[in-house]
Amino acid sequence: MTAEGGTPPPFLFVVGCGRSGTTVLRTVLDAHPVLAVAHEGRFVAPLARRRARYERPEGFAVDAFVADMVRDRAVRTNLGFDEGELRTALAGGGDPVADYPDAVRRVFAHYAARQGKDRYGDKMPGYVLRIPVLAALLPEARFVHIIRDGRDVALSSRAVGGKGADLVAAALNWRTRVSAGRADGGALAPGRYHEVRYEALVTQPEAVVRALCAFAGLPWDDTVLRHTERPENTPAKVRDNPRHARLAEPLSPRAVTWRDTMDRADVEVFEAVAGDLLAELGYERATTQTPARARLRATWGRATWQVQRTRARLPGAARRALTSG
Repeated sequence: MTAEGGTPPPFLFVVGCGRSGTTVLRTVLDAHPVLAVAHEGRFVAPLARRRARYERPEGFAVDAFVADMVRDRAVRTNLGFDEGELRTALAGGGDPVADYPDAVRRVFAHYAARQGKDRYGDKMPGYVLRIPVLAALLPEARFVHIIRDGRDVALSSRAVGGKGADLVAAALNWRTRVSAGRADGGALAPGRYHEVRYEALVTQPEAVVRALCAFAGLPWDDTVLRHTERPENTPAKVRDNPRHARLAEPLSPRAVTWRDTMDRADVEVFEAVAGDLLAELGYERATTQTPARARLRATWGRATWQVQRTRARLPGAARRALTSG
C-alpha cells in the first residue's frame, strides 16, 4: 500500500510503558478524520521473526500468513478480521503481495479503509522494546513514545487489580522500557521519533496534539480534542473496561498523583531504583538521600526481578525443572 509516487504513508506506532497513557493517546489520534490507529494489532513484530516462512522463492505464501494470523486472538478481536477479511485485505490493489512488510501495510490499510480513512497506525505499548526491529522492517515507520512519571505509573498499575504490586519490579519495568525507547528512538534518523509527556497531554492538549500532528504529517483538525464525542472509535472491550474509565472524559489534569497517595517508604524505594531517570526526565524527586532500608529493599527486589526474568526466558521444560527443584 503506497501513497502517491509509490512511497508508503508514514506508519504511526504509539509505544510506551504500560499505564503511561498509550490508550488515551491512541483514542485522541484515532479521532483524526484521516488516521485510524488500531488498538494493539500485536502481530507485526512477532510474525516478523517468521518472514522466511512467508517469503518463498515462488512468491509470498498468503495461506501460511493467513493461517498464522487467524490463530491470533488480537487479529480477530482488536482488528476485527476473520479469514475472509484478511484475504480481502491482502488482495487490495490487485497485485500479488511482495513481502512481509507489504502484507503488514495491506492489513492496516484495509483496517483504515473500513473506517473511511487513508492513514493507519498501531498502538502497542510493548513495541517500545521493538523500535529497531520495526524501524528496519518499515522504513516509513514513525514512533510516538508517551512517557509518564514512573511513580504514577506504579500507582496506576496497582490500582488495576494488583498488577505491578511489587514496587521494585514496577520501577525496574518503567526504567527499562522508558530507557530503551529513548535510546532506540534517539538513534533513528530525524523525524522518526517523537516523545510526548502524559502530564503535558492532559494539561496542554492542543499544543501537544498540534505538535504530534505535525510530526505525523497530518493536517490539524480539532476533532482530535473532541474524541469523547466518538465513543465508537474505541473498541468495546476497552471502552467497557474499568481500567480505562477515564477515556470517556475530556483531556484534563488528573487531580490525584503519587504526591497524594504514595507511601513515603514506597517513594523512597522507587527513587532508589529509578530516581536518576526521573531526574533526567525533569520529574522532581521527593528524596535527596536514599535511606538504607530503601536501598536494601531495592537491592533485594532487583535480584528477585532478575531471577524471574531469567526463568521466564528458559524453555518450558527447563523452567519447570528449575521450579520443581
